[in-house]
Amino acid sequence: MTLRKEKTAVLRRLLLILLGLWGVGWAQPALEPVDPLVRAVPTPGRFTLNAALGYAPDARVAFGVDEAQGPYTDRFTTYGLHTSVGLGYAVTETVSLGAGFTYALAYTQTLRTYQTGGSGGL
Repeated sequence: MTLRKEKTAVLRRLLLILLGLWGVGWAQPALEPVDPLVRAVPTPGRFTLNAALGYAPDARVAFGVDEAQGPYTDRFTTYGLHTSVGLGYAVTETVSLGAGFTYALAYTQTLRTYQTGGSGGL
């Protein structure tokens, strides 16, 4: 098996595990009714676990001129993925302690296109 196939297999397993954990989190019933207009008050002595998974695509366009080949257009596409896990402990209603781990990954592609002939603009 090639290295690329191994990486793909590992990423698939990780994605399945994350989706499973997300599903288990949604399946848990709320312990108390939630009022969205009232700020939550931490219960002293209680632990909290926070997990997040995010995806942030981005695209930009830039114009420029190369002395050797003429005007060009650069298209930048970025794919960002971040995950975070945090654990907190409420000491009192106003004092909490916590620690977390965040991992971010960004992949950027650049496509440079030179204008060829014609009388059109960029």
